[in-house]
Parts: sequence; structure tokens; C-alpha cells
Amino acid sequence: GDVYKRQILQGGYCFSRTSDAPAQIHLLSSGSIMQQVMAAASQLEKMGFNVAIWSMTSFVELQRQAMAVDRSNRDADATAKDQQVSNLEQMFAGQSGAFVAVTDYMASLALGIAAWMPEGYEVLGTDGFGLSESRPALRAHFEVDTQAIVRTSLTNLHKQALISDKALSKHLRAITK
Repeated sequence: GDVYKRQILQGGYCFSRTSDAPAQIHLLSSGSIMQQVMAAASQLEKMGFNVAIWSMTSFVELQRQAMAVDRSNRDADATAKDQQVSNLEQMFAGQSGAFVAVTDYMASLALGIAAWMPEGYEVLGTDGFGLSESRPALRAHFEVDTQAIVRTSLTNLHKQALISDKALSKHLRAITK
């Protein structure tokens, strides 16, 4: 009820997760591109990964609030007990793994929260749907389609040494079949 409503207004909430086990892959998205994210999550779960999908109702609001918290925490009069934690940092506290934001908008929108995100945050964005192509063709072109989301999640885990070279190769072969 109220908690859910507050999270929506604050800018984001956990939409779904594979299980109670810690997620290895976090997919952040909203709007029409959420269909690709859910399809990617399904593929990643079939590969054996725990996935959390985060509905990001407002990257701008999360960034604005995080900046306000930083400003308040820099205040010369702020004591240690006065220090606040942003909504964004509370959302992802204790989470690790690959964090992939996927948006139909310019990547810069989702990059606005990068300073407060855990290690492994990456953004896939369209940077303008102004081409006269079909949506599926455009999503493939801008690499925000299901395959790109799966590929980015896997390479992100690999970059952080969370999966081996062998595991990466095996999973990438599976998605290109």
C-alpha cells in the first residue's frame, strides 16, 4: 500500500526478483522497454542467474534527491548523526553484481544516478529514436533489445570477475543460437 506508493513517487522500486537469494543481475527500466527487460530476465534466469528487475519511475527524481542529501551532508553544521542516506543508496544497499539500466531515452538520463550506484552500473539507451525504422529494428540498432540486455549483463559480470571466461563464452554461445 503506502510503502509501494512512496517508492513509486521517490523514483523506483523492486518490481520482481527470481528468488529470495541475492540477485546477481539487476535490470533497471520503465515504460515500453520493460518488455525487453522481462524477456532478458527470463533468459538470464534460464541460464541459472538470480535477477532483480527494478522499475525506475523517475531517474531525475532519484538524482535530485541524492544531490539534495549530498548537499545536506556537506553542511558544516551537520554532525555524524545528522548524515542522511539517499533513497537511491537505500534501494541498492547491500546489493552487488551487474546493474544494467535500459531506457528508450538518451543514456544520459539514466547516467545521472551513476554517482550513487554500486560498482558495475552500466546504461543502455537509445540516444534518439528519430530514425524511420520499426521499433524492433531500432532497439537492435541502439542495442537496447533483449539480446543486448542479456549480452551486457553477462559481460558486466565477467568484467567484475563474477563469472569466468569459460562461463561467459558458454552463455554468449547460447544466446547467439
